[in-house]
Amino acid sequence: MSTSTELVITVTNDGVSDRRMRRLADLLRVHGWSVTIVGRIFSSDSRTSEQGIVQIPCDRRKGPAAYWEYHQKLLTYLRRQKPDIICAVDYDTLTAGVLAARTCGAKLIFDSHEFFEEVPELTGRLLKKWVWRKVAQRGIPKTDLRWTVSHEIADALKDRYGMPFEVIRNMPSKYEIDPQPREQALVYLGVLNEGRGLPQLIKAMHQVDATLWLIGEGDLSQSLRTLVADQGLSGKIEFLGWLPEASHREWLARARVGLNLLDTSSMSYRYSLANKFFDYVHAGLPQLTMNLSTYRSLNDQYEVAKLLDHLEPTAIAHGIAEILNSETWQHLHEQTLTAREYWNWEQEAKKVLVSLEKINSHFG
Repeated sequence: MSTSTELVITVTNDGVSDRRMRRLADLLRVHGWSVTIVGRIFSSDSRTSEQGIVQIPCDRRKGPAAYWEYHQKLLTYLRRQKPDIICAVDYDTLTAGVLAARTCGAKLIFDSHEFFEEVPELTGRLLKKWVWRKVAQRGIPKTDLRWTVSHEIADALKDRYGMPFEVIRNMPSKYEIDPQPREQALVYLGVLNEGRGLPQLIKAMHQVDATLWLIGEGDLSQSLRTLVADQGLSGKIEFLGWLPEASHREWLARARVGLNLLDTSSMSYRYSLANKFFDYVHAGLPQLTMNLSTYRSLNDQYEVAKLLDHLEPTAIAHGIAEILNSETWQHLHEQTLTAREYWNWEQEAKKVLVSLEKINSHFG
């Protein structure tokens, strides 16, 4: 590959916490690319000094004004930087990527991490959903290469917007598992947002003989803490907040069951492939996940999970109890150890490099 190719990745998070894009950046730097991740922070927050990450300070946190503020600042940055390739992550950086690519003659990659206009947060919000679909309709045909995280999302986006998407799954790199004893504990890793089955999980804990660790924060952080107190479950459920990635591995290695629960009424969630699915596998951690086509297909290859049909407390408690059975747990655990040899970033990275050859030859 060319040693002069400059790639800018645009995200709406802080850039530091985006593990998928950091893996991509590290991979390409090893192969001689110049890569910068550009993210958003808020003016009151402290900025990172980490090389290769640029954080654009914004005053507004939510709503159309927040989108417009970041869009304008991001567009200004991209036009000034004039990279060879722009990788726009999700719909909310796509328009800036399209406009900047047109101005500076850059190639444009679109990396869609979810079926954006079908997320639970947009359910019933017809105007917002219409706006985001317009962003996609106008932007996606102007991209040179398109990635997403699951075959189901790839098919749905192609059906809706007429452009093919390649699947690059978000998997961890291989690492050694700490062989410490497992505790009688369950763990949820991820954002505490609507549609993740968290209120149902909390209520299920009345019927589960285990502790629950929640790693992450989100829109439901306060309401879930209130629910735990109201349910009298403060002694069984611990909120750990945001933790560094290295700490994730430590907590997952101590737990016995990982939880990946989703509201299947959301089309976005029905087609999703959660990062935590592979995080649990790499930690040797059996999991309870939803009986959706994405997870069924993976579980047919290696049985690493019990699949849940109904997102309600009794069903969740029953699924957890099944996994905690010693024979079942041991079988699922051994399957994770096999699966992690095939489901890892080292394998996905090969697909990334082949995919990028299609547009990098433009600069060779």
